[in-house]
Amino acid sequence: MKNRISALITFFVIMIFAMCNQVSTNVDVSSQLMKIISKPISNIELGFTTYNVDVSTNQSITTDRGTKIEIPQDAFVDENKQPIKNAVIKFKEITTVGDIIASGITMNYDSAGVKYDFKTAGMFEIAGTTPDGKPIFIQDGKEINIELVSQTGAGDFNLYKLDENKGWQYMGDIASPEEKTEAEMLEYEKAEGGNVHLDDATMQLIQFNPQTDIAIQNVPVDYNKFPELRALNGAVWKYAGNDKTYDEIEASLNAAVDSRELTLVDKNKMLYSLILKKKDKSIEIPIIPVLPEKVYKLALAKMEKERKKLIANNQAPILATDKIDDSLTAESAFSNLARIKSFGTYNCDIIYRFPDLVQVEANFEIGDITQKEQKAVSVYIVSPQEGRIIRYYGTNTSSFVFNPSVSNTLLAFFEDNTVMIFDKNDFQQLDIRQLMNDKKYSFKFKPYSQKVKTVADINQIFATL
Repeated sequence: MKNRISALITFFVIMIFAMCNQVSTNVDVSSQLMKIISKPISNIELGFTTYNVDVSTNQSITTDRGTKIEIPQDAFVDENKQPIKNAVIKFKEITTVGDIIASGITMNYDSAGVKYDFKTAGMFEIAGTTPDGKPIFIQDGKEINIELVSQTGAGDFNLYKLDENKGWQYMGDIASPEEKTEAEMLEYEKAEGGNVHLDDATMQLIQFNPQTDIAIQNVPVDYNKFPELRALNGAVWKYAGNDKTYDEIEASLNAAVDSRELTLVDKNKMLYSLILKKKDKSIEIPIIPVLPEKVYKLALAKMEKERKKLIANNQAPILATDKIDDSLTAESAFSNLARIKSFGTYNCDIIYRFPDLVQVEANFEIGDITQKEQKAVSVYIVSPQEGRIIRYYGTNTSSFVFNPSVSNTLLAFFEDNTVMIFDKNDFQQLDIRQLMNDKKYSFKFKPYSQKVKTVADINQIFATL
């Protein structure tokens, strides 16, 4: 009898132990899932923008931020794989510091058990339904092209798709819009008999709009006299004045004349004059060399690609219009082209590598808070110039890294919308040599002046630093 009771007790102890272990494992897994998507402040929402599209023809959408979404004809099917004509597309851009922090999506990447930080050029989420709310899917063999506007500069970015259970999954390389147009440019040059040499263009490029501009034909160009025009051999010209109508210009151009002569008026403005002479009379028509819309965009894309390479290699100064704003909210000259075959959340990233990173054991001193609050707090290091936004959980970490040669800011977010900050000026006061010798440091945060209640509030932190 005693042996049977002992056996039963042993059995129940083993069962209880196993159940306890199972609960512990589930909690641990749940904790890991939360870290893939875990909003630091739950009441700040990122909204979708909704577009109603008719996919019986090709469709192109341009968002308020300038991102382009190209949807091919018959791109979508319903859950029964039947083509649909009308769709509701929901799109969310996650490209500013505020967007990325508010989303709660991790910027860490695990590859074969090795963890990396991302340098991001931005994220986006795209979903679709029928007009009555039923799910739709991208048809096999179809792709949606998304040209995502970004504030992060040149780089060989890759595309990753978010698996909410496993994290970021590598999808392949991202093509820049410039690379997409390169083949088109070659085809155009071939079709024009090799007369278009836009790679050499150093002058201001001006676009021709056939709906509003008056084209000027039969312009005699002496390339020995005007060598700056060689690069635009094959381009067209347009009327640059404002006092003549289309009919008046046409009448002058079609009239019989003794000679046509091109003269330079203003080289900086690329302004010329076409002089039509007949006996003792002459008519002067102000004109400028221009490019058709398609060629204009292709030329700019190629020139932008080359300029980015020079900037990346520190061989060219960054222009005023290229300056990367610390808030990551300014309009950007950079974009990346993602080709997707399914709906979901995507990230344009490269693995962050920098040879001179400082790594220390960090303690984040963020005021008088409870131990529970210490574990719950989210601390972000934000390096806008590098597109680096990395999250740390709790008030200390054994492996905190930053690049001392760029602007850095530490932000601690609390569920009640309060923020503590260790700003870029605080970073500039650090003794980097001492820090590298000690290999540990306590970062003393100070309260931010106001609570953050929206994404714009988070971006405003960087605008006011």
